[in-house]
Order: sequence, then C-alpha cells, then structure tokens
Amino acid sequence: MTTLVMLWAALAAGGQGDSIVRRPETGREWLGRCGAAVRIDLARPTEDADIACLAWVEGLIDINEIYRGLGALEKTSEGFCTPASATVEEAARAVVQYFEAHPDALHFSARILAYMALRQAFPCIAVGGRQ
Repeated sequence: MTTLVMLWAALAAGGQGDSIVRRPETGREWLGRCGAAVRIDLARPTEDADIACLAWVEGLIDINEIYRGLGALEKTSEGFCTPASATVEEAARAVVQYFEAHPDALHFSARILAYMALRQAFPCIAVGGRQ
C-alpha cells in the first residue's frame, strides 16, 4: 500500500510539470515587450515581441468583452468600452503610454496596470454623460 501511495505521489508530482504555472508578469516586463513595438508600425509587426504585445492586448480586450457580454461588468462602473473603431494597435499604445506615465507602479501586475490603462483610454460613458 505504501508503495502504491508513493507511486501515485510521484506520478502526481511529475504531472505538475505539464501544468501551466503562471507567475504574475510585471508592468516593467510588458513595457519592455511593448515599448519598442509601439514606436514602430504595429500594423506590420515583424518581431516576436511586437506580435506578443498585440496578442496580449487583444486578449485583454477579448476577456473584457466576454465579461461584459455575460453581464459580469456594469457599463457604468467597471471594465472598459472599446469603440468599434478602435484598433488593437491604439489599445497597445494606450497601455504603453500608461506604463510610461506610471514608472513607480511598474513592479505591479501588468494585467492590472493594462486594465487600468484601458479603462482610462476607453471609459464607459453612461447615459447622461456620467461614468
């Protein structure tokens, strides 16, 4: 029985290497990936960092839209409202501008900082002009 438990534990531990382990990435890390990218033409990304930056920002926008579609975000107080005319490139530039404007916060989670950047760049305006 002990051998069976030890075998199961070893298999379970070995399988953990296959799982996705995510550590929070900082604003500093994503500023490094996106900063140079927004200074060139993101409409024609050529470097892996450019493509990763655009994919990451597009993923943040997609998650926001999913939550909004499910009713998990109230338009008047949470999330951001990306206009249909906005491009991923514009959103990436907004994220980089926010990161550059808040250098003291770059040690925080990039996802949280980017969310704040996108809320600032694309606020949801309620009827009557209030947020």
